[in-house]
Amino acid sequence: MSRFKSAIENVKILSLATNCTLCSRLETLFWRVADPADSQYLKFRTLDDLKSLIGASPDQVAAARDWLQELGGQQVVLNTLGDELSAVFPSDSVLFVRRYN
Repeated sequence: MSRFKSAIENVKILSLATNCTLCSRLETLFWRVADPADSQYLKFRTLDDLKSLIGASPDQVAAARDWLQELGGQQVVLNTLGDELSAVFPSDSVLFVRRYN
């Protein structure tokens, strides 16, 4: 158990999320699907529909993935909705070391 704990303490995870400029559209859609008086009532969207609504474009994902990897990120993973990338970094990475002068 201590070996596992030690391995966890030696890494940091950095996540990048898209600027959710379309979140208002997502919220509007949510309320339309929930409103019995709306024509969209109970017309649930698929995961792909939601991903196309709020997810980053393939070019944006590729650029962010490349940037994280250039910084030394490993295990770069895109979440299911395509709006957040996470990467694992060693805890002593220059991204996380604070310098006090």
